Amino acid sequence: RRATEPTLAVLPSGDATAAWIRGEELQVSTRKAGAETWTAPVALTSYGKPSAPQLAVDADGSATLVWSRFGDVVGSYRPPGEDWHDPFALVAEYDAEAYAPRVILDGALKATAVSR
Repeated sequence: RRATEPTLAVLPSGDATAAWIRGEELQVSTRKAGAETWTAPVALTSYGKPSAPQLAVDADGSATLVWSRFGDVVGSYRPPGEDWHDPFALVAEYDAEAYAPRVILDGALKATAVSR
């Protein structure tokens, strides 16, 4: 299957994190500055069709990823040098239907996600 809806974050150091959708999985991979290859993709979703992934990476390498799924906004994060944490609902369908999430990092290691 081909990858769709890619999102990419590159730090001034050249380290990069990418996320994309392949089938019904949201996958992520990283590449250190100067490396020739990317890490093996990691699947963050286990059910449902993800859409509209948005990625932000802070200068220390912590990353936050948000996406839509069935009217929910879902997120995951990766502290510097660690693995991605299990996804969690940020806005559940019973609260309000949400889509097209965006994520912003404030420089103090705080992520804010917004959606329509």
